[in-house]
Amino acid sequence: MHIVIVVGVYPPESEPSAVMISELARNWSLRGHSVTVICPFPNRPLGIIHKGYKRRLWQRTEIDNVHILRVWSWFIGPKRRLVNRLLENLSFGISSSIALFLQKKPDIVVLESWPIFAQFGVTIISRIRKLRAINYVKDLYPEAMIAAGIFDRKNIIAKLLLWIDDRICGFVTRTVVISEKMKEVVTKTRARSIGNVQVINDWLDLQYIKSFEGKNTWRREVGIPEDDIVFMYAGTMGFASGVDILIKVAEIVKNTPGIRIVCVGEGPLKEIILREQKTKQLSNLTVLGFQPRARVNEMQSSADTMLLVTSPEMGVSSVPSKLITYLAVGKPVLCSVAETSDIAHLVKTNDIGLVVPPGEAVKISEGIIEFASMGREQLRYKGLRARELAIQTYSLPRALQDFDDLFENILQGKKQ
Repeated sequence: MHIVIVVGVYPPESEPSAVMISELARNWSLRGHSVTVICPFPNRPLGIIHKGYKRRLWQRTEIDNVHILRVWSWFIGPKRRLVNRLLENLSFGISSSIALFLQKKPDIVVLESWPIFAQFGVTIISRIRKLRAINYVKDLYPEAMIAAGIFDRKNIIAKLLLWIDDRICGFVTRTVVISEKMKEVVTKTRARSIGNVQVINDWLDLQYIKSFEGKNTWRREVGIPEDDIVFMYAGTMGFASGVDILIKVAEIVKNTPGIRIVCVGEGPLKEIILREQKTKQLSNLTVLGFQPRARVNEMQSSADTMLLVTSPEMGVSSVPSKLITYLAVGKPVLCSVAETSDIAHLVKTNDIGLVVPPGEAVKISEGIIEFASMGREQLRYKGLRARELAIQTYSLPRALQDFDDLFENILQGKKQ
């Protein structure tokens, strides 16, 4: 089978979605499929081209028997302005559509790109060429922009974006979403998707991402005292993350001995957090850049509890990939999320942590103090349940089987 993947981020970019789609590509290739990936030149998270790459219109490479076609696109740039995001979406949408049009006709197209503007051209080409296309959705737009207050739901632009997204759902063979609540939203708001929406949970390679075994030296190397109770946020520090709330949280708990908040990652909020940490002299707040992938297990295993904070405007129908990583390393989780969200349901149902309202520093601080008062055995119990949940729901073999079943149904012309 010939599979073409159109994706907005791909290794060496280290974003979780890039790693996940590359693992799918590699495993499909190992199973004997011909796999081609159409993607931009690597520039995330800073919007600067990675070392060893040179921007051009077109470049072909091959890694792990996966054919990689990199095409020109606008970069978001270090300041990540809205206009640059729009140009990035539009330019990659155009270049990836042209690349797909020129490809030998594939059996399956998997589209996992930025919503709407980068998707629309690819779905039109898929319709023109009568390709079997899967719209792999991990974020719902324009709902996210409406929730963030960028548009009002009655605004003509919001209505236009919903109209376009509805057409995208109608142009593809199947829409794949990552949670049941997301499926519920899509089927209610995109009439053309009804009967063609399927849930495939996100996943990780759990043989690679797991609790670290052996002597853990990471804390000592980065200057964190061994006796501190560490609450760690690990992931992209973007505006949607709401991670800057941890500045206020650190202020609130700074007089509680032994509590340390650690933020690991990159993004536009990192410099803000570093500046405020210095200005407010928050010695209980440690801010670090992304760590080498080979040390992710050791880094996260050095934490006592993982932190998942979200912006109050974040939708309720997404399960961030960072949460799956937290579960995979077997750590309890303090989640600052909406009570009605998929995340809250997941955490409460499986007894793997605490849920507090988003954007409320006092509530997050109270949760931290509650966790700090728990015994090691109770934390260990929640961590073991988290790992069990990851194995049951978010494993690579499970995802591969789900996609195998999906491909078979599509090739046989079966409806969902």
